[in-house]
Amino acid sequence: MSALKSTQLLRVSRLETAFDIWKLLEDEYGQISDLKHARLNAKLRSLGKPDDKSMKEHIDIFESIRQQIEFRSAEPMPAKDINVAFLISLRDSETWKNYRNTNLHRTVTMRTVDLISEVSPIDDSS
Repeated sequence: MSALKSTQLLRVSRLETAFDIWKLLEDEYGQISDLKHARLNAKLRSLGKPDDKSMKEHIDIFESIRQQIEFRSAEPMPAKDINVAFLISLRDSETWKNYRNTNLHRTVTMRTVDLISEVSPIDDSS
């Protein structure tokens, strides 16, 4: 109850059980949470590494969005989905097209941390 704002407290004060309180809050705020989750998913899947950003900066942005998604989810994203989204975010320069074509079969079974550490030293401008 201490986490609720005064207007929220007024809405739940008449309810008798914790279940009823959670149900009311879910009904009222669940759609907003679902919308934020969907927006973050779309942002992650449309993210692209700009030429003027370093790989480290791109990874930081990607990881920040992924963590926000997982914060709003009951379950973590599957590593396969994260890895594919990350590879797509690297865009279509020759370097990344070649990397994707050569390694896609491996990336669906890799741990994300291993994939990121593998691509980190690759310089897209070379």
